[in-house]
Amino acid sequence: MAFQPWPGVSHLELGRHLVECIKKMLRVGGELKWRDVVRRGRPEAILALIQAAAEVRYTAFHYTGEAKLAARLEELVRGADLVVLDNQLLPRGLKVGVKTVERD
Repeated sequence: MAFQPWPGVSHLELGRHLVECIKKMLRVGGELKWRDVVRRGRPEAILALIQAAAEVRYTAFHYTGEAKLAARLEELVRGADLVVLDNQLLPRGLKVGVKTVERD
């Protein structure tokens, strides 16, 4: 997701606010997982809500190694100002060529 913040508000605060709103809508108490969206809500409605607030890019491919992962990720983030990564999904030290924010 990519947000355009305003002075005094960070990208992370905007993203956190959106996630908290979705959690309230779905009545999720802990960490928000995609399976919660599928079980408790309409995924297309949640995606539309997110896309109204942020640019969303995604891809799917068969993982065959770090080199292919790095190439696909670089292709995906090309032109982005900021990328937020789930660092538990990526190999340590993987560089994508843009400013990244990693959060557990």
